[in-house]
Amino acid sequence: MRSLKIYYYLEDKSIMIVEPKAENSGIPQGAFLKRQMVLKPDGMTPFMPQDFCVGTDIGIYGRSIRITDADEYTRKFFEVSFPTPF
Repeated sequence: MRSLKIYYYLEDKSIMIVEPKAENSGIPQGAFLKRQMVLKPDGMTPFMPQDFCVGTDIGIYGRSIRITDADEYTRKFFEVSFPTPF
């Protein structure tokens, strides 16, 4: 399993996904997705913050990504913004 960091920018609904670099891993690392707005698989609507809850799977450009953790700021944002458990 590869570890990725997802950055979601609220001001323009853009997403950036990077893979932290590891010494001598033998696989390409770095930017998986440069900052851009990404549409959901339906091709009509962009990803929104509530699509990135811990435990969900999202599909971006044919790849399935499971959200496994979030930083403390993100957790507090979800508690205030969305009444559903995060």
